[in-house]
Amino acid sequence: EHLLIPWGLEKSGSGRSSSLAAYGIMHSVIFPLVLFPSAISSSFAGLLVPEISESAAAKDNKRIERIISRVLKTVLLYSIGVAGIMICLSSEFGSVMNLESSAAKYILLISPLIPVMYLDTSVDSILKGLGHQLYCMIINILDALLSVILVWILLPRYGIMGYIITVYFTELTNAILSITKLICVTKTKFKILDWLAKPLISAIISTSLVSFLLSKLSLFAQSKLDVAIHIFILAIIYFILLCLTRAISLKSIKKSIKNFINA
Repeated sequence: EHLLIPWGLEKSGSGRSSSLAAYGIMHSVIFPLVLFPSAISSSFAGLLVPEISESAAAKDNKRIERIISRVLKTVLLYSIGVAGIMICLSSEFGSVMNLESSAAKYILLISPLIPVMYLDTSVDSILKGLGHQLYCMIINILDALLSVILVWILLPRYGIMGYIITVYFTELTNAILSITKLICVTKTKFKILDWLAKPLISAIISTSLVSFLLSKLSLFAQSKLDVAIHIFILAIIYFILLCLTRAISLKSIKKSIKNFINA
């Protein structure tokens, strides 16, 4: 796949240097930036394997269901918020990182996929904890195979957009297959309203509000400190809206913090 990407971009009409530049921006800047916040959720997901394995060995299905529900909800709330921040501040990220205008566009295009990426990582960890490592391996091999085929077909025709389409298709396929397996194995019920609808509405309102205020007050980020402040403001507004929509409650947060300290 990595060998085919520069070849496909060059075949699409781009020169060799511009093809390698576009490839370099995607893999050395865009994906590291988009995936950087997943350091929190992926570390959290890694801790699930022994927890779920222990519960599975004890055949404590109720505890497994509680863990899975809490994990899926937490990851979705977090990743949707991250996606909102990336979408809202994509131009600012590009500016403070001294990137070309096209890089900000790539951040904007990839960011909606963040919840899928982060959720898929957590679901894979849960499945491994339940003893379905072979299934995860097969899905990852299928993912890699689809990536190679789509890169070979789409990049010569559509250039870098063909690669973005490939990423979307493979990530969505991987996530759908993993989540379907999880539902079949554990009978987990997805709470669409609390886990998806409410955080999406909160993210849309918070990003729209912050974008409006920044444009009206001409507060486009000039430094990394400005970006950090804008991220903080967005996160606070998003959190308040999650509380107002009752997607989360302060009582549950206090309880989780207490359990973490006691652990």
